[in-house]
Amino acid sequence: MWKTISRLFTREGIIEFFHSELFRYGIGGGSVTVINFVLYTLLVTLDVKYTVANVIALVVSKTWGYFINKFYIFRSHTHGFRETLAELIRFVAARGFTGLVDYFGVVFLVEIMQANELFSKYFIMVLIIVLNYVLGKKAVFVKKES
Repeated sequence: MWKTISRLFTREGIIEFFHSELFRYGIGGGSVTVINFVLYTLLVTLDVKYTVANVIALVVSKTWGYFINKFYIFRSHTHGFRETLAELIRFVAARGFTGLVDYFGVVFLVEIMQANELFSKYFIMVLIIVLNYVLGKKAVFVKKES
């Protein structure tokens, strides 16, 4: 185990990390978050109603999320319209599911468990990041065996 941990701090280990799927997920997920936040903030600043601004920001950021996950993070290759559409539907379903977990998780922690609102959101965000990665890897952008 010590050998594995110490390898992370070698030149090769560092290079390997920067080329890893997990690192790409951090970069891609970060870009989705930034797009969502910046677009929402911009629209609200331009006096767009916050609910409309939120929907627009979510749609744009989730669309970007699909493409960044497909081509950069998981490097998914689909053949034909039907296969691509099936993958897109799995992505929308997975993100819809995690969206519901996000929403109701915060409500549960705040209303039922009497937890702090900010703590609840941050805690659930960590759970959602992990869920999105696992669902993306295992259910959405599934690599087929050759």
